[in-house]
Amino acid sequence: PPSWVPRVLAPCARYRRTTLRTPVAATLFVEAGAGTGKPPGLVARVIPTAATGHLAAMSELAAITFTENAAAELRNRSREGLQPDAKGRYAGFEYDAAAQVRLAAGLETLDDAVLTTLHGFASRILSEASLEAGLPPGFSVADTGAGTEDAERSWSDFVDRLLDDEAIREHLLCGLTLGLKLGDLNAVAAGLGASWDRLRTRPLAVVKLPPLSAHDVLTHLTEAFAGEGSWPAGDALRDHLDTTIRNLIAELTSPGHPLDLLETLATADIKCSGGRAPDWKAAGLDKAQVVQALKDADEARNNIVQGVGAAVTETLAARVQDWLLDESERRRDSGALGYHDLLVLALYVLTEDPEVRQGLHDHWPTLVIGEFQDTD
Repeated sequence: PPSWVPRVLAPCARYRRTTLRTPVAATLFVEAGAGTGKPPGLVARVIPTAATGHLAAMSELAAITFTENAAAELRNRSREGLQPDAKGRYAGFEYDAAAQVRLAAGLETLDDAVLTTLHGFASRILSEASLEAGLPPGFSVADTGAGTEDAERSWSDFVDRLLDDEAIREHLLCGLTLGLKLGDLNAVAAGLGASWDRLRTRPLAVVKLPPLSAHDVLTHLTEAFAGEGSWPAGDALRDHLDTTIRNLIAELTSPGHPLDLLETLATADIKCSGGRAPDWKAAGLDKAQVVQALKDADEARNNIVQGVGAAVTETLAARVQDWLLDESERRRDSGALGYHDLLVLALYVLTEDPEVRQGLHDHWPTLVIGEFQDTD
């Protein structure tokens, strides 16, 4: 919590309960683990604010929880605490006649309080300030999942545009050569879409493909072939060099399309630790040097493939990013928001418009938040 918010962490349980209920005008941060009774603690904060008159009306209260079930529990427990059969008591506290009158009034107007989830509260904020948030009147929360018809149509149009995008044609071909499936981009969109607002401050961009050259790989493979005429017969390492590596060198040195070179590098099987060191030593050769040369060649191969893969990944993710941001604008303009849109736009209007912020503060001067760690 912020440094200015006092923590309720006293060792005495009775003192903690008293502190939680009595300073109704103070801002408190209550730290408690699972199963310690946080929902009753929220109610224990609400009832005294009504009994003491700190709440002039229940409509001044906003209590926010993380789930619908928790919000329903908070409402039910609050109603129980305000009931006349509580006889002026709540969890060991007694209230005088004037306080009981306030509690009775609070019971009658409890439905005026906002007892809702974080997303529900964001929706209320946007309802109060739809114009400032750039929303049309009467906006709604729509299902923006990948299975909806609108989302599927929009995604299909995006993929068509992607395939026709000459600026990243080579990136796409390299990606397909490395095993990319267009369906994989859907998973990328789902991952980025869960926090699409962060893309505005940390945008992805098209990354230039690194040059495709097998020079470093061939240099190390040439080192592995030193002493070729003395290789021990019937040796596993010699067989690997004589077949797999010799064929690989032929492929890497043959003229061809760069994509063929990339495919060869992506699938090459270079490393080998087989063979008997004594046989190589008897032939006047050092097996370890040959094995190391193959490892170095494989590392050079991997660096090339990884470099191309990284450029392809960020470039295609950048195109997905652009689509996600366009989609967010389309949802806002049409007033068909997703759940994450509610949080993003509510945060935006609170951050950017001091008049809205002050107006909402005046509307709900008493704010009770459960599951503080889940809020922005």
